[in-house]
Amino acid sequence: YFLLILLTGYVAGMYANPALMVLTAAQLLLAAGMAAQPRYFLRHLTFSAPRGTAVAEQGEACQVRLTVKNDGHMPVGRIRLEILGEFQNLTVTREKFTGACAQGETILQIPVSTEHCGILLSQVVRVTVYDYLSLFRKKKKMDLSWKTLIFPGEYSLNLRFSDGGGDEGGEALEVQNRHCSAGGGDCQAAPGDPVPE
Repeated sequence: YFLLILLTGYVAGMYANPALMVLTAAQLLLAAGMAAQPRYFLRHLTFSAPRGTAVAEQGEACQVRLTVKNDGHMPVGRIRLEILGEFQNLTVTREKFTGACAQGETILQIPVSTEHCGILLSQVVRVTVYDYLSLFRKKKKMDLSWKTLIFPGEYSLNLRFSDGGGDEGGEALEVQNRHCSAGGGDCQAAPGDPVPE
């Protein structure tokens, strides 16, 4: 884009073409407006972490809902979030998520890594906002976090019990172990659904 501005200005100056001079001035004004957009966007964006604790099963796709409120007068075309995932204070994932935000409230579906079991602490450490042409950007540090409980996946155990201590005549039983909510009960929670803390 800037090379195009230089080329247009060079040709306009060489041939003293008024039309090209006006075009060059318009391109410069557009570039100045694009440079101011990211700063304007960041001033009007508010991020809210998911409520409660999300529940997921190891190896399954899981998403959490991050709320973004834009109280400005322009939609945001490109937002990039840098997200760290930690297990017991050890960083295991570093991911970047790119989305967009309309005016008002927008829900971003953030994917969560379920490779390991345990309590995953996800934290948004930096947000980057771009102008409409992605020529300029503005970064801001953040401290936005949420937890995800990741349970082992479903598996089967084949157990054989003997009748009276002998090795023969045993009956094979199949036991399926499914993950449940922290309080027990039915295993109805879908990956990413929050549970009360």
